Amino acid sequence: SAIIGFSYGVKFTYLVDIGNYVTKDLNFYKRLVLILKGKGLKTPNIANSNSIQEILNSCNGIYLTDGLSSLNSIKDNSIDFVWSHSVLEHVRKYQFHAMQKQLLRILKSNGLASHSIDFQDHLDYGLNNLRFPEKLWESNLFANAGFYTNRIPALKMHSIFEKIGFKIKRKSLGKWPRLPTKRSSIHREFDIYTDSELINRTSYVLLEK
Repeated sequence: SAIIGFSYGVKFTYLVDIGNYVTKDLNFYKRLVLILKGKGLKTPNIANSNSIQEILNSCNGIYLTDGLSSLNSIKDNSIDFVWSHSVLEHVRKYQFHAMQKQLLRILKSNGLASHSIDFQDHLDYGLNNLRFPEKLWESNLFANAGFYTNRIPALKMHSIFEKIGFKIKRKSLGKWPRLPTKRSSIHREFDIYTDSELINRTSYVLLEK
C-alpha cells in the first residue's frame, strides 16, 4: 500500500495492523514496482533494498503493528485519507467504537475515510457466524481462530460511524437475494435485527470529518 501510494503522489503513509503480518518476500514488492513502472507511474527505488524497513524508507512509510495503541500514537488532525478493505469486520467488537474515534481524531478537518466491508461469515460466506452466542463468539478462543468477525450488521455499523461524528458522504450495499442462513439457525441475540438489516452482504462507505 505504501508503494502504491507513493506512485500516486502520497507523501507519507502509516500502515496499521495488529501484528507483523506483512510478507517478507522482497521480490513481491520488487515485482509490484515493475508493474507500476509499466503503467508509467513514479516508483520508489527498491532494486537494491535488502529489508522491509529499507523498502518502507524508500516510499516514506511507517509500519505500526500494535493495533489501537498504534492509532493512539498518531497526531491529531494529521491524516488526509484513511482507507481499509475487508478490515473493519475483523476489528474486535469491544474495540470498534474506540478505533473509529481514533480515526476521526487523526483525520484533518477536510479528511476522508474510505471503507469496503464484508459482512459474510468467513466460514461458508453466509451468516453462520450469527449462530453463536455473544459470550462464546467474543471469547479469545474464537477471536484468535482466524475466522473472527465482529458481527456488527451493516446498518448498525453505519449508525456507529455517524454517532462517532463522521458524516456519510457516499454509501452502497451489496445484498443477498434472501438470508443465506435460516433465521431459525441464527442465535436469538440477533432477534433485534430484521431480515432486511441482516441481508446486507457487503458495504462501501466514504466518510468525511
